[in-house]
Amino acid sequence: MGYNKNGLNLNFDFVRAPGSNDVTINMTATNSGNSEITDFVFQAAVPKSFALNLQPPSGNQIAAFGLGSVTQSMLIKNPTKVSKNYHRIIIDFLKLCLVLALLFH
Repeated sequence: MGYNKNGLNLNFDFVRAPGSNDVTINMTATNSGNSEITDFVFQAAVPKSFALNLQPPSGNQIAAFGLGSVTQSMLIKNPTKVSKNYHRIIIDFLKLCLVLALLFH
């Protein structure tokens, strides 16, 4: 899954351990624009029935022209096993949070 707007490119890779309800999401942010992105902060939220462990990012500046990146990992736990399709719930929720973060940044 990815996001691309105004040169900011976000790619999400989902990893689920066999037999586990936990999902690790690895986010990579790159910048194809012609200006450096400074003070980059990625925020995420999940529904109350999930637990989110957001790891520290690799940095907060993304060089222009695709010459750099910021990575960040998130562990999402589904202790109540709410839905078999919770990957779709997480993706939709992350998209909403991303849009809100970009609007208010």
